[in-house]
Amino acid sequence: MIDTANAIDLKKKYKGVMAANDSIDYFRFKVPAKGKIIFNALNSTDNTLKYLFYDKNYNQVYNFELSDGRKTTETFELAAGNYYLAVTQRTEGYGIGSYNFTLDYAASAPAKPSVTSVKNASGKKMVVKWKKVKGISGYELQYATSSNFKKGLVKKNISSGKTSATYTKLKKNKTYYVRMRSYVKVNGKKVYGNWSAKKSVKIKK
Repeated sequence: MIDTANAIDLKKKYKGVMAANDSIDYFRFKVPAKGKIIFNALNSTDNTLKYLFYDKNYNQVYNFELSDGRKTTETFELAAGNYYLAVTQRTEGYGIGSYNFTLDYAASAPAKPSVTSVKNASGKKMVVKWKKVKGISGYELQYATSSNFKKGLVKKNISSGKTSATYTKLKKNKTYYVRMRSYVKVNGKKVYGNWSAKKSVKIKK
């Protein structure tokens, strides 16, 4: 049954066996962030096999067939979430042998945020606002006193739920430049998107 599917991990090799009285196998796996799936399959049975991918609500998101004795690489994109894979005989009850597959994965770079405003607030403060990017782990914001972000560079990590931030203790009559990028975390590592367009503000009060 699909609700008792065997858990599998990305980027590992797996082997299954088909028999006359065992015509379908179910697996479940998790995609940590939107990305590209590279599915390598080898069919060593004597029957065509069908590979069916479902989301957590059992909606089919991808499928293909592979003839006996053949191998293939299928590439497609999945959003973050939980998924199921069903491997089944095209002709039920016929097709003895094994099959192998690997489920490789590469995270897609997240969309870049759009900084909507950078304003000076009283007390030598800077208020930055941006449009929320969905499906990310967080943002990195940088501000500096040079347009190439070499002088006076400050880096800030911001949670994914926020759409504004205020920075204090800035220098009066200085111009500050701001840019942001979003990231997703995959196996503890950050995958960054492109930088937003930079904006600037002069601290006058």
